[in-house]
Amino acid sequence: MVQLLKVEAGSRIRPHHHQKTTEIFYVLKGKAILCVGNDQSLRRPGDVIACNPNETHGIINDSNGDFVLVVFKLNATKDDMIWEK
Repeated sequence: MVQLLKVEAGSRIRPHHHQKTTEIFYVLKGKAILCVGNDQSLRRPGDVIACNPNETHGIINDSNGDFVLVVFKLNATKDDMIWEK
């Protein structure tokens, strides 16, 4: 599955993980902090990041612009997302 994801300026995607899905993120536009496991790095256009099953991840966009990325989902299944507490 391929998903185009836009994280609006000043918003975030809460930490979560997937039990079976591997996700590969390709940043198209903007900059934001992408949290994967213990890594919290500022990401920019052209960056590619992999996230394995059961690896917690989320996005913090505290910039003034939208953060747009393509997410390639391998082994995606319905109801595979588990939100962290």
